[in-house]
Amino acid sequence: MATEAELFDALEALAASRPFRVDDVSRKTGLALAPDKDGTDEIFAVHRGRNPAGPLFVEAELRTPGPGATAPDGILILTLNRAVEVTVRSTTSRFGSEQDLIVPTPDNPPILPPTPSIAGRGVTSGSDSSVAAAGSGQVVLDATGR
Repeated sequence: MATEAELFDALEALAASRPFRVDDVSRKTGLALAPDKDGTDEIFAVHRGRNPAGPLFVEAELRTPGPGATAPDGILILTLNRAVEVTVRSTTSRFGSEQDLIVPTPDNPPILPPTPSIAGRGVTSGSDSSVAAAGSGQVVLDATGR
């Protein structure tokens, strides 16, 4: 089973590897990303990968800037393996105070800005004491800001 530290290391490596590239994200997540023609439009080219047995990530969706995009980079949405449990305490210990955490809601997954220091970050939803990947735990790395 993967640990919190392994998850945090993987997220920091992904965040530091901007701009997001399909081959790099595939290698770092262990998921083979393939084009999603139905999800692709003028703004974003969408690639998806899935592996229910992935040790850290079971799904990934990468949105990279398309021909009509004004954003310099894309968005990476990662679904965590159910076995990876992340606590608020370990998250704040690694990334900063609890006040800096972005509180997620079911309709608005948290955002983890893609910077090496991960300042102003969010983690997947769960209870107050445990931010567990309970089936739909997601982390979003949004690099669309300028």
